[in-house]
Amino acid sequence: MPQKKVRLTAREAEVCRLVLQGWTAKEIAGLLGLSPATIDAHISNVYLKTGARGRPNLAAHLLLRGLLPMTIDDLEIDE
Repeated sequence: MPQKKVRLTAREAEVCRLVLQGWTAKEIAGLLGLSPATIDAHISNVYLKTGARGRPNLAAHLLLRGLLPMTIDDLEIDE
């Protein structure tokens, strides 16, 4: 079954990128000059649009949809 396309606003995409980099809502708010509540609203919208249930699950959803580029070359392997 084909997955529904995910359309994020520019701000949602920006917040999503920062979330995936490990930033907190409070940190993102400070960086973007917005309130933490506004950032939480953007994060909630991203979760609704992607079907994700949290930050780790968001990364998985985006990877599975091919929206988050990653190859084996992106991984650092301790030998």
